[in-house]
Amino acid sequence: TCFARARDQFGRVAQEPQRFVADVAEGTNCDFNWYEGNDGELGGKDHRAKFSNKLAPALFGFDESIDGFCAWEREHYQDSFKYPFSHAGGCVNANHNILSLYGERVPYNLCRNLEWMVCATQGKLPGQGGKTLRFAHVPP
Repeated sequence: TCFARARDQFGRVAQEPQRFVADVAEGTNCDFNWYEGNDGELGGKDHRAKFSNKLAPALFGFDESIDGFCAWEREHYQDSFKYPFSHAGGCVNANHNILSLYGERVPYNLCRNLEWMVCATQGKLPGQGGKTLRFAHVPP
């Protein structure tokens, strides 16, 4: 299980599950490139997304609704055109933080999803600038 493996050791190094829980609660790994593995500069291990606005709220949702939300935001508000158009780049250009991990060093899994959501609720995502959360699709 992902909580019993060190997050950045390709899943090969064991850790105590309590370490995962403590790290998530403390926000230990919030200052991380949540776009690692995407194409270009945005996906670089040490890169942090550059938003054109001082606030880049966390955007919750499924990929399709996130894509539509970010496209609408870019069309009606602000598009920095900093990154090439893609799922991740389109949302960063629209000044929203999303979870978009495609790398092998720190792969996407449910542990990363939980970690990202807790970081978002704490307002600790890079560039977030506050605790604002948005939903791509209004919850029922």
